[in-house]
Amino acid sequence: MDAARYWVEPLEGELIGDPQFNNKIGFCMFESFALDATLPGAPNQVTHPIAGCRSKENETLLMGISIGWSDIYRSHLEGQYIDIAGLPPSNYGLLTSVNPDGVFRETDFSNNFAWMVFRLGEPATAGGPPVLTELGQDTSYVRD
Repeated sequence: MDAARYWVEPLEGELIGDPQFNNKIGFCMFESFALDATLPGAPNQVTHPIAGCRSKENETLLMGISIGWSDIYRSHLEGQYIDIAGLPPSNYGLLTSVNPDGVFRETDFSNNFAWMVFRLGEPATAGGPPVLTELGQDTSYVRD
């Protein structure tokens, strides 16, 4: 079971081989901070705290992320990267699908997809890493 899947696809032309995938490893979801408390149904305080995730005594645990809230994962945790080595300079989409298998109970499954666009450029120095520039969300980007 994947909490989320994310992958990189080129924006121009055909896919070259398989998209570069990775799977989000999730073991406890809780509300880190309010992302948009103005959304209808968003609580004004945490309803799924981290405290329950840290207790080994809990045999059952109600966890989740409420409307308007977010859970943050630090970059050092397993599964926080996609290998883009060898991709040619171009514009790409970093895409994510949350709850792709539909195993988590939700009130709305229609908002489980997000993306951002970035440019992978030539290295700034010989032998260095490619220059990556975030381009934001391109609302014209839709791929079946």
